[in-house]
Amino acid sequence: MRLSPEFRESYSEQGTEDGALVDRIFRTCQVVHVWRCHTVHQGFFYRCPQSYFIHRGRKVKPEESGDGLEIRDDGEFAQDLYRHLTSPRGPAACRWGLGSAGRRFAHEQVSQRQWTTPGNRPTEALLDPKLLETLENPTGTYHAKTDLTTDILPEGWTRPRTRTGRRTVGTPNPPTGEASPG
Repeated sequence: MRLSPEFRESYSEQGTEDGALVDRIFRTCQVVHVWRCHTVHQGFFYRCPQSYFIHRGRKVKPEESGDGLEIRDDGEFAQDLYRHLTSPRGPAACRWGLGSAGRRFAHEQVSQRQWTTPGNRPTEALLDPKLLETLENPTGTYHAKTDLTTDILPEGWTRPRTRTGRRTVGTPNPPTGEASPG
């Protein structure tokens, strides 16, 4: 575990009208492209938590924002989900989101009434431009995007399981003379 005395801004109350900046933020967003931190809420799939919560905080029904994909039990859903996940177009919430490029700020406890005050500035004022540039650089240490169209799933996701349902990964070799499970 590592303690972190600092955090990064995650969204702007005012947002931005700069479409090129919104595209840059989305393209470098670790939440969506690397960490794959998706959200499912009331039958809709969102590519990131912000694409649900930003709309909700703005008093807009997230399911009407166009950012979520309705989860259906039909033969087309898997392909629709794939298109949703691999779309180069970011969610509408990216107008207010900072992706992974928000500027750092020191941790402090504030009252619920003051919670939105720090973020009540335009996106440009809350962005860390050097970090955004680093994220855009394919040789940067933050750049680790996985392409769903060409990359295979991580090996640990596809390992066979034993008859007991336990994964075989990390199972120590049995002592000599004992049969291995499976």
